[in-house]
Amino acid sequence: MSNNSGMGKWLCLVMCTFVAILPSVCNAVTFTWWSGTGAWENGANWDQGGLIPGESDQANIYTGTVTISTTQKCFVSLIGFGVSTTTLDIQAGGSLTQAVTEMIIGIAGGGPTAPSVVNVEGTATLASLRIGGEGTNNYGIMNINGGSVTVTSFGTYLGTRWDNTNTGIATVNISNGGTFTIDGMGALGNRIDIKDGSHVNLLDSTATLKVKDDYTTYLQGLINAGKITGINSPRCFLAVSFHADDGYTYVKESKCICTTFPPEDMNHDCYVDFHDFAFFAQGWLSCTNPIDANCL
Repeated sequence: MSNNSGMGKWLCLVMCTFVAILPSVCNAVTFTWWSGTGAWENGANWDQGGLIPGESDQANIYTGTVTISTTQKCFVSLIGFGVSTTTLDIQAGGSLTQAVTEMIIGIAGGGPTAPSVVNVEGTATLASLRIGGEGTNNYGIMNINGGSVTVTSFGTYLGTRWDNTNTGIATVNISNGGTFTIDGMGALGNRIDIKDGSHVNLLDSTATLKVKDDYTTYLQGLINAGKITGINSPRCFLAVSFHADDGYTYVKESKCICTTFPPEDMNHDCYVDFHDFAFFAQGWLSCTNPIDANCL
């Protein structure tokens, strides 16, 4: 998927976006959460005189546990500076939106005994996401437990940075109906980059990873490399499929034991039977030819 034209488009988009948001950046305030457990919404927990971060501000969570139960916005969030385990909990019904720039989970290397953790039972909408990409002893974890995370504009970097350096360890766990959606394009020409030692784990059959465009071959390569795994096996029990109706490639755990599917097995259940015939019949006489005015 990597190509020079993709890099050029990404750099152009970054420059245009920076010009558009420059006034907001100039007015940004850095908020720091030094330690302790409490609510993001409580200004007393931050260091800016009772205020809380706004959509043009930077939020630094140095250590401790922070909970979000309402709708919150910020410009950029940096989570975990290697002192001790640092946790951001986006609870069910809560949301965090960063429409312009990235969330970085793990800034300083705290090692496996002091990871930086983000738990999502609610909703996170991020322009870009970087986990464990700031040093070799840097551990970042995102648990999408029934919630949804969407990366909208730029790259998703797991165990790496946008310049493909400073490798750490990143883990994304998806479970209980959780969905990890990747729309953004990274500087390396891919929508998601996973360095060796980092993983996306689909922990049950309700977990979903979805990537914009037809990324079937690329994602299958990540599965073959053991970088995207299911609960049962590093390679088996995962099905990758591109859905033309919404333009996403889906990775989900399959309950079947087969690893290849004949073209006639349209629902990928390891059997060719009347279920496939019904699937075929649903699309009978439909067409997608853009130059045919009679296409439905």
